[in-house]
Amino acid sequence: ILSALTSLTIASPRPAIAMGNYQPQLFLQADRLEYQASSDADLLVWDVQGWYGGDINKVWIKTEGELDLNDNVEEADVELLWSRAVSPFWDLQLGARQDIEPGPARTYGVIDCKPVWRCRMSRPAPSEMV
Repeated sequence: ILSALTSLTIASPRPAIAMGNYQPQLFLQADRLEYQASSDADLLVWDVQGWYGGDINKVWIKTEGELDLNDNVEEADVELLWSRAVSPFWDLQLGARQDIEPGPARTYGVIDCKPVWRCRMSRPAPSEMV
């Protein structure tokens, strides 16, 4: 276990660029997707995000909210973002966010700069396991 922990290395977040290989990819992630049934209301609750693109440019969509299946949207928001790699470990995101409920619908501009981390576990060669 100790050798596995000590051999944890930070992988290059842009391996396709270094190899000259580019192929767009699709990523979807549902952190929360559930149906809640009760005598008062049936709710659909979600927190979902995804992107399409490559190592340099991506289009993100992020959404979360609650939908009362008997009535209306309880609360929800949707973000549509363009993400651009500005350095090997940093992405800049620009886009818009729409708050649907509660209260009046509002639209916001979004600017975000965030680190990109990808870790890779590498196993030591048998000769290094002494």
